[in-house]
Amino acid sequence: RRCCVCLATARSLQRMMGRSGGLRKLVLHFDVNSTILIADPATGRTPDIALGIELSKTAYVQKSAEGQFRWHDGRSFDDPTCVSSPPSLIRDSVEDPPPWVSRNLEEFYEALRPKGSSFITTEEGKIFKPEFDRLMARLAWTGPAVDELMLSRDGSAPKSLHLVVPAFFRCLVDLKRQQRPFCVVLRTFGHDLPDLQKAFAAFASGRHPLWPGFEDPAFSFEGVSTLRWDADGRPLLTLP
Repeated sequence: RRCCVCLATARSLQRMMGRSGGLRKLVLHFDVNSTILIADPATGRTPDIALGIELSKTAYVQKSAEGQFRWHDGRSFDDPTCVSSPPSLIRDSVEDPPPWVSRNLEEFYEALRPKGSSFITTEEGKIFKPEFDRLMARLAWTGPAVDELMLSRDGSAPKSLHLVVPAFFRCLVDLKRQQRPFCVVLRTFGHDLPDLQKAFAAFASGRHPLWPGFEDPAFSFEGVSTLRWDADGRPLLTLP
């Protein structure tokens, strides 16, 4: 679920380098929902709901000796100081073990279900509304409309958001410019791949306003593979 980025040590870089001295091929494998796509049509999650859930997975709580939950920094949910200074969100960690292990913390999403699905509107989670608004603003579409690259906020309103998180396309552009060998594997339990095909085709043809001069047909793909299980529980792979 988490995507962690760390600085490679000299030893780890040596492991990454092949005997010929070149970097090994990098495989980027994504379950697309709530990673490169903020919405999750398979579960009916709009961008607002999906983003709120992801925030609730970085808001950690701990249980007191009396069995009551509080924020990971020890403050109670109704502590008035949380309004002006919310508890820090724990996204990634360089600690070993991570703080959620060493301090026996739990995700708000797991500890207080089903509140995680409406996190930003709950009494506990509303203190994170400014962070929610900041992230939603980063997903807002700017520039000329490109329908294949855009997403509606609630499924009915005009498209106003990026369908694919811009940082993902930026990653692909940077890897290409660095001449790093890599491939991308996308998987989903939903029906997102046809829309992703159109988005990648638009990106690969230089139509993304953030990378207007970037064109590479290698980033467009035709057809998808389907993995199903038959009545006997055996996997069946259908190639495009």
